[in-house]
Amino acid sequence: MTVRGSEFPSFRKSADGFSVLGPWIVTPDEIGDPNALDLSIRVNGQLRQHSNTRHLIYTGTPSGVSPIQAGNRIEVSIERIGAMLVTIADSTP
Repeated sequence: MTVRGSEFPSFRKSADGFSVLGPWIVTPDEIGDPNALDLSIRVNGQLRQHSNTRHLIYTGTPSGVSPIQAGNRIEVSIERIGAMLVTIADSTP
């Protein structure tokens, strides 16, 4: 995830809570070419991004970027790695 706004670009992907990792870690021999993996992102079941790692740009973001809200369920899938589901929490107590 990336924070959009006036933040310094290198801080946009390092904010607390934006570094989801897992549930799998794979080794290079399991992946093959890391620049040829299909990936998709669904928000509440709706396909928002479908691309391939060969199309990643400087920010690492393929087309289809859109805002999310508290309560949204994000499903991420990357070929030969796996899939994960993240529910967005409200940042205010």
